[in-house]
Amino acid sequence: MKDCLTEAENSGYTSITFLALGTGDLGYPVTDVADLMYKCILDTERFNDGCKIKHIGFVVHDKNRDTLQLNTKLYRIFCYIYFCINKSFILLQCDVIVCGTSKELNLSAGKSCKNLLQFGGKKLQDECKKKYPEGIKEGEIAVVKGCGNLKCKEVYFGALPDWKTEQSKHRKMLWKFVESCMLKAHESGHSTIVFAALGTGALGYPPDRAAHLMYDSVIKFDNSHDTRSALKNVKFVVHYKDDQTIRVDVIACNVSPTLNLRNGKVTHALLTCEQSLQSECQQNYPYGINIGELAVIGPGNLPCKKVYLGVLPKYEEDEENSEQVYTDIAMYR
Repeated sequence: MKDCLTEAENSGYTSITFLALGTGDLGYPVTDVADLMYKCILDTERFNDGCKIKHIGFVVHDKNRDTLQLNTKLYRIFCYIYFCINKSFILLQCDVIVCGTSKELNLSAGKSCKNLLQFGGKKLQDECKKKYPEGIKEGEIAVVKGCGNLKCKEVYFGALPDWKTEQSKHRKMLWKFVESCMLKAHESGHSTIVFAALGTGALGYPPDRAAHLMYDSVIKFDNSHDTRSALKNVKFVVHYKDDQTIRVDVIACNVSPTLNLRNGKVTHALLTCEQSLQSECQQNYPYGINIGELAVIGPGNLPCKKVYLGVLPKYEEDEENSEQVYTDIAMYR
């Protein structure tokens, strides 16, 4: 990881996203990976006072979420991004789904609300009208029970103002709304909450700003509440084509020494999205790279500026050396 962080720092980048490194065929224990990631971040912060990197992200498969539970000293609440396709997030198993809507609670307006209405049925709209006949004010929360084919226990609806006017005020309102949803879920004893992208449609909120505000609000909530809270898991739902919300400077992942991107689920997924990655690997690194080395290639049409590819040894072959290579592969030293 250190090589990747150093390369990104030297290139003047401010954000980097690590895909799960070594937890597949290479056999790295997810708990060890999480701990090594955490230590690398602390070392970067401790020994590089002027570090330009401000955002470090980790992306793993939903079934392998333990990889991202870095350390209870970092954050008690586990946050991750769920990339949805079409309406799939509606059927996520969770306690609460949070969705933006109009002040009149008209669920036929807005894509996310329409999806909820389709799966929740007429009863969802009827309950909104019954509990909130006058609608809600901007920034307020409407709480209704999950119904129909929805997998959640409750749905939180909120109305936000248009982004075009009084942007400073509206940033605070979005931040406060997310915090209020977290508090409501906490007080209700819920453990999982899913946030659909808020305000990034017709209301015109810049996706990157909305994402940062929502994430920051969750982290601030986490820091201000003790470990006895039942609320543990937060999902941010982003459509897989919404590259403005998920855009980062660098995407980093491990690869085989031959740089064959078809080997490995993660690199194969990247190759599926952008075929030119393989040809650039062959052109710039015709003989591949060695264990511990880093290949830097362009992103093609991926939502980043560079792609970093590193080679790790198999964990069981040399446990101590594997951990050292894992650590070094993100900061030149």
